[in-house]
Order: sequence, then C-alpha cells, then structure tokens
Amino acid sequence: MFGSETMKKLFLPVMIVVFLLGTYYLYPLQLGAIPFLLASIYFFYAAIKQTRLDRKRKGEKSERGQPKKNRKKIK
Repeated sequence: MFGSETMKKLFLPVMIVVFLLGTYYLYPLQLGAIPFLLASIYFFYAAIKQTRLDRKRKGEKSERGQPKKNRKKIK
C-alpha cells in the first residue's frame, strides 16, 4: 500500500512533522542532534536514489541513438 501515489505525496510532509516534534521534545534533554542525524540519513538516501534514477534516465537516452561519452580507462 506504500506504493500508492497518495502515500508517496504524504510521506515527506508527515516525516517533516515527526522530525519537528522529535526535535522539540528531545532538545531540552540535550538529545536534539538525534533527529538531525536521522534527517541527514534520510536526505542522503533520497539523494542517492535520485542520482541513480537520473543515471538510469541518462542511460536510456544514450541507448536511443545518442552516443555515450568516451571514458578513458585509468591504468
């Protein structure tokens, strides 16, 4: 059920609210860095996922007749 479009659109706003609430409650306990660490892990994962998707799309364009760039091999 997580694959539906509605769930995908709601995931990020819900996670932002959870992040803000977690920061609000953990900051007075001097544990405010924990939500930031979890958020950085999430954003790192999202960036890797987007990079892979962009590379895949770029590869599909290359297969449709556009030449790929020549890469020099390092010996």
